[in-house]
Amino acid sequence: MLKKTIEAVGSMLNISRCDELVPEVERYIQTRNERVWETINKLPFEKLPPSIICGIVYNAVFWLTCFPEINGIHPKCR
Repeated sequence: MLKKTIEAVGSMLNISRCDELVPEVERYIQTRNERVWETINKLPFEKLPPSIICGIVYNAVFWLTCFPEINGIHPKCR
């Protein structure tokens, strides 16, 4: 019923199982991890406090979500 309601609005619902990987999500996680490691490896320190690591992750996620995707869900993003 929910799938028909969402499709009536004009959206597509892609349901995946709990053990199934979603390529778009996996790619986003990989990109985020690459940006975090890139930032950490630029720093001249061997160990970082957890609060700094949280800030680096926050910064990576912020800049990844700062600009809308070209083919995003919202019509203004297209």
